[in-house]
Amino acid sequence: MPDDHGINELAEDITDEQLEWLAEKRSNERNFQAYHEIERLIPGFSARIAGMDADTRADFFTLFQKGANDARSDDFGRVSGLLGTWINEDRHKPELKVFDRTPSMMVTDERTGEQRLMEQSAPLLGKTRATRGLPHDIAGALLTSISLDWNDFGTRTKIRNGQEDLNIDYYARVFYDGFNGDPQNLETGFCRSRYLLNAYRAVFTAPSSVVKDDENTPPVKKTKGPNGKCVAVKLGMDGKVTGRSIAYVCAHVWLSLTPATAWTDEYYQVSLPQMYDFLVDYFEAPEAGTQARARVDALLAWWNQQIYPTHSASAATNKTASASRAALRRQRAALEHS
Repeated sequence: MPDDHGINELAEDITDEQLEWLAEKRSNERNFQAYHEIERLIPGFSARIAGMDADTRADFFTLFQKGANDARSDDFGRVSGLLGTWINEDRHKPELKVFDRTPSMMVTDERTGEQRLMEQSAPLLGKTRATRGLPHDIAGALLTSISLDWNDFGTRTKIRNGQEDLNIDYYARVFYDGFNGDPQNLETGFCRSRYLLNAYRAVFTAPSSVVKDDENTPPVKKTKGPNGKCVAVKLGMDGKVTGRSIAYVCAHVWLSLTPATAWTDEYYQVSLPQMYDFLVDYFEAPEAGTQARARVDALLAWWNQQIYPTHSASAATNKTASASRAALRRQRAALEHS
């Protein structure tokens, strides 16, 4: 598409037509980048499909999509099962317990006959996902936007009755550090949830990498693919977390909080493809030299340090290398002038 002629999407006087044009331009850029990624992963892809007739090409793309769907289904099952375990383990921690509004129950002591209130908790999440979704206090809270006050009884009731939309935005609590955020400062803590980190490791590095090590037990052997490589290695990610891979994991984590029995592109009127596109744009759209680009780059550097702390591309190892070079330069300069 042609140059945007300096259209600023944040300008107060921007028109609907300009916003629509920018959205179309960004969609084309996003898809074009995806095509380049496919070419990188499948050398000769363009030449191969160019040499096919229409029917052969259609069959090829059908198989191509089936492979993608099967991989996504495997990832969804893995993330969904693990997420239920993580929430069950964390449900008594303050950051999740604050969302649990299960009423206390009056019980009678069989020996003394005295009555007392016993604190109740939300049900444990099973691997079948049947107990998840908005009726579950913790899962419901994590599904909703930080703009909605889950702890308000009236708000919870409206959400559960379908009187309050979940699709107001994609700033779901489950994406945030500590599972909460500030609607007036949306980017603080965004995409820094430990559940996102754990799910990312489960999908891209190895399921065993999300299990905490115990000094009294031998290390768990990492689960790898048929060729002995984890997904990140097979994709040639080279120790670098990408915005697209984070967006992919976000969609899986969000849907894993619902009662969906299988992958679906929409649940609770929330579009997962549109959520993915929004998150990809969040990481890729900011232009170089802007403060938004600097914030996104800092977030990606944080992800690299969390996922690949010992890789040469991580922020931690780069910082160590830079400090080492600086120390060497200082000493060499001192020796030259001594």
